[in-house]
Amino acid sequence: MSVLAAEHLHLTFPKQNVPVLQDINLKIEEGTLTVILGESGCGKTTLLNILAGFQQPSSGQITLDHEVVTAPDARRAVVFQDHALLPWLNVSENIGFALQLKGLKAQEIQQQVDAILKIVGLSHVAQANIWELSGGMKQRVGIARALISHAAFILLDEPFAALDAFTRETMQQLVLDLWIEQNKSFFLITHDI
Repeated sequence: MSVLAAEHLHLTFPKQNVPVLQDINLKIEEGTLTVILGESGCGKTTLLNILAGFQQPSSGQITLDHEVVTAPDARRAVVFQDHALLPWLNVSENIGFALQLKGLKAQEIQQQVDAILKIVGLSHVAQANIWELSGGMKQRVGIARALISHAAFILLDEPFAALDAFTRETMQQLVLDLWIEQNKSFFLITHDI
């Protein structure tokens, strides 16, 4: 069972005297759902960026299965606040892009994309352009892209913050269902109780 751990994390940005994170210790085991709740500006996204390997702490370390994390890798996937999709690719192409980079054959990519589209309820828009989608649909594409990577840890950076209340509730239920069905670790940061 994989474990993603933060050990005595500290982070102070160079031009600030006040620490953003101070002595953070956290253990996320594979198959768990962890939620960090806090107000805007309290360091939630900064913590996620360190867990993802996008940013290095001032001191302390992140380990994944007892190996120190120094950069992003395929064992952790991120769903961003802003969907971060490639606008020149359609829905299926956005989801399958990482598999294409891995060198998988087109038929295998399409099979995996079709399966993930069904899971997130987007089969009917597989060939749609990104600009044709609602905000909730774009976030489902982002979640599908994270799932198809087969990462053990899915890190979600307030992915529902810009959604209306109805869509947000639907998306929260989707994440809960995926956590139950997929046996992956989900790490969600939010300011929404």
